[in-house]
Amino acid sequence: MLHSDVLRAVVFAVLYGFMENRVFFEGDMDYSILKHFKLYHLCMFGLFATVSFSFCPITWIFGLALMPLLQDVTWFIFERRWPRRDDWTNWGGFPLVLGLPLWYWICGFTLFCLVVVFW
Repeated sequence: MLHSDVLRAVVFAVLYGFMENRVFFEGDMDYSILKHFKLYHLCMFGLFATVSFSFCPITWIFGLALMPLLQDVTWFIFERRWPRRDDWTNWGGFPLVLGLPLWYWICGFTLFCLVVVFW
């Protein structure tokens, strides 16, 4: 994996999480896709795909998996609280696993596997 590509993804995700917590307000938007995702999420995915782009496909996939997780965790850090079962990030209302949403664990495991196999 290319360190500069990963570092760029990390810095952007943390900055984006801070901006989402302190600057953006999209609470008025209606739910649009699967009663959870909003147009905002599609734009965020496009931004993340662009920022995390790497000529190495594994690094690009790593960045695409890392950025939403880091951005979401950063949001909670600036909010100064842990995720709750009824938060938007716990889509589906699954029980929290050790205090974290299930998708955090799945995404984290995927990132771990990518690092172990390809680094």
